[in-house]
Formats: sequence, C-alpha cells, structure tokens
Amino acid sequence: MGIEPSSNGVFLKFVDANGNLDPSKPAIFGKAVRLRGQLRPAGETEGSEDWLTDLLVADDESGLNELPQSSHDVPYTSASSKNVSVQWQTTDSKGNKTVSGLKGQTTIALGYPVPDSAGHSKGRRFLAEGFLVMPAQTQMNERHKLWHAWKHGIGF
Repeated sequence: MGIEPSSNGVFLKFVDANGNLDPSKPAIFGKAVRLRGQLRPAGETEGSEDWLTDLLVADDESGLNELPQSSHDVPYTSASSKNVSVQWQTTDSKGNKTVSGLKGQTTIALGYPVPDSAGHSKGRRFLAEGFLVMPAQTQMNERHKLWHAWKHGIGF
C-alpha cells in the first residue's frame, strides 16, 4: 500500500509512547505536505518495501521548501513507519509561526483507502489526512493500544 497526503493538507497529532494524546504538544495543521522515503535496506525483512523517512508539513510551498529532508525519493510505503523525521513550519491560531521537528519518530497515517477505480496504477493507495506521531522509544506490539492501526497501516 502506498500513502499520499490529502490535497487539503494534513494534521499531526502527538501521542506518547503508550498511544495517549500528549497534552503538552498541540496538534499541528499544514496545507503543504511532502513525504519522502527510501527503499527497505538490504537484509531487512520487516515492513513494506519502502520506508517513510521524512514527513514535512508547512503552511505553504515556500515554508515546505525551507525544511531540510534526509531523502529525496518519493515513497510508495505503508502508512505505519518507524524512525521518521517529522518537521513543520506552521502558524497557530494566534498567528505565531512555529518551526520545529522531531527525529526518529514512529508514525501512523490516518485517512482512508483510495478506491481502485480512482485510476491508480501502483496498486492500493491510502489518502492520509493526518498522522499520529509517537516518540522513538515507542514499542509497537500486540499489547499497544494502537496495535491494530499500526498492523494494518490504514489508521482507525
């Protein structure tokens, strides 16, 4: 399955390693989004063939272009990824501009599958309207409250 950002933009919701919303980090929304990835490294057997490496969100294309990225390849990846660089340049409801980022995050895309009839040739696609962003130390396993969303890579 491959993910693509909604043309309306995406939100980022920050959650702790247990999957609970983190009240110290308000949600972020940006209209301009760039997803970058890499092919699964040789010898790795888990996960999709492509891994999301960069999740960039900004108010507009200009802001998006100012954010550094670690990869320049466009991903065709699952909606669940580890070790993602998440960066943003957005303006909050009070007009304050924020430029920040987090490295090594675990992410789960939230949205919905694009029907096969939509003319995609690469197979099943997933339209991401947002992402849950969890810290690097998040341990995804059957006991984690977001396991189902992680396992299926299609949100909940």
